[in-house]
Amino acid sequence: MGRTVASSDAARSGSPSVAVLVVAYNAETTLAATLDRIPDEVWELAAEVCLFDDASADRTYEVGLEYRKRTGRQNLSLFQNPVNLGYGGNQKLAYRYAIGQGHDIGVLLHGDGQYAPEIMMTLVDPLLDGTADAVLGSRMLRKTDAIKGGMPLYKFVGNRVLTEFANSLLAERFSEYHTGYRAYDLHALADLPLERNTDDFHFDTQVIIQLLAAHKRIVEVPIPTFYGDEECHVDGIAYARNVVSSVLQYKLHCLGLAHRPEYDLSVRDYPARTHRYELHERMAMHVPPGSRVLEVGCEVGHLTGLLVERNCVVHGIDPNPGPMARSKAAACFVGNFHRVAEYAAGHQYDRIVLADVLEHIEEPEKLLRALRPLLSDGGRILASTGNVAHWFVRFSLLAGRFHYTPRGILDSTHLRLYTPDSFAQLLSDSGYRVVERDVAVLPIEELHRVLSDGIVADGLRRLAYVASRAMPGLMAYQTIVEAEPVPDPLDAVSSQKALLK
Repeated sequence: MGRTVASSDAARSGSPSVAVLVVAYNAETTLAATLDRIPDEVWELAAEVCLFDDASADRTYEVGLEYRKRTGRQNLSLFQNPVNLGYGGNQKLAYRYAIGQGHDIGVLLHGDGQYAPEIMMTLVDPLLDGTADAVLGSRMLRKTDAIKGGMPLYKFVGNRVLTEFANSLLAERFSEYHTGYRAYDLHALADLPLERNTDDFHFDTQVIIQLLAAHKRIVEVPIPTFYGDEECHVDGIAYARNVVSSVLQYKLHCLGLAHRPEYDLSVRDYPARTHRYELHERMAMHVPPGSRVLEVGCEVGHLTGLLVERNCVVHGIDPNPGPMARSKAAACFVGNFHRVAEYAAGHQYDRIVLADVLEHIEEPEKLLRALRPLLSDGGRILASTGNVAHWFVRFSLLAGRFHYTPRGILDSTHLRLYTPDSFAQLLSDSGYRVVERDVAVLPIEELHRVLSDGIVADGLRRLAYVASRAMPGLMAYQTIVEAEPVPDPLDAVSSQKALLK
């Protein structure tokens, strides 16, 4: 990579270090004018203004050299990629460089002059104030301005359609996702797996999704639009297809039905499943009101809360119980599941609940046997797990795909995988008789916010539940088993020996 780098003392002492990152490809005719339009205030503030020429076929890099020599801008750094990295690839390089140089704020600017350098401080100010992690310059906050600025009608319509689609599935209200004028807190970007993103133009969409997934603060500011005679390098149909695909892939990743490494942010968020046909509500319905319950794996505490609402006395055990579990449970044991008999010694329970726990255990049979003495007369085990034979997993295997996911059926922390039948067999092999089976459906509200409530959502869940009950091996997202201990002949022999003494 060709490079010319100049150091600068322009950044104010004690202030965040700002870098303007100019990405350019075949921008020979527009680059100098674009750099001229950057306000003096920005040139003085910026530690570096960096040009990343993506192996242009014209004199883009040479124009940058000439501009630096002519203007004497000592904080202008110039880079020339030896090969074309693509729009996304060039950004990855720019961010890696800026982060590596210790800069705090990075402003993305296109070398073709389509975005207005004159209002750059509008994007930088929320980052300097500490009120945002990312600032998007939106052409659509004032929609008529985009048309007045020369945006072609087909681009305007395409922008609106794709934005509404993304907002609908991501439950957001952005005015647009497709702006290339952005400013980032580089420390926030450093938390994202940017290298796993595409090198193509929908890189920008993936970054927004990653910021949302990582719970970063995104704000929009209005910007003017300028369309001139610059060459457009974007295939609109391919771009639209890729944007739609990126959003859908993220939703499947959230559901645990697919693994997308670009969205694997190591954020394990297990939301409550409280609709009638979803896991936590189904499990709670199997516990008689007023029961004494041991919840093995209380974790966040979603099920704990539902059981307490049914007037149950709940004791929980978890290596890391959440605040809700600690506050709702009558007692909360912190420790390894295999020590449950030790922690709960002296207690008897009407129900011992293991919601999506046994698949995480190296020796689940041993744990299940250790729980037998803790059950009262008539007490039962209530356990659930994901169904590895679910139709989506089968389809993925048919297509040659098998990837573990951050959560869901193929959660990467699972040590064992079960079908409804093999899960029931696990209970049988561990000394229990299965007395009832149930299923839980896919949490469809994660697909689209419209599916959270209402007649349509309830109808879809009921239909999914009926289908899952009829064909649990194919349709059930999760399987639920209720089982009672089978009398152990050894217990009878021990009792007879005691009577003879």
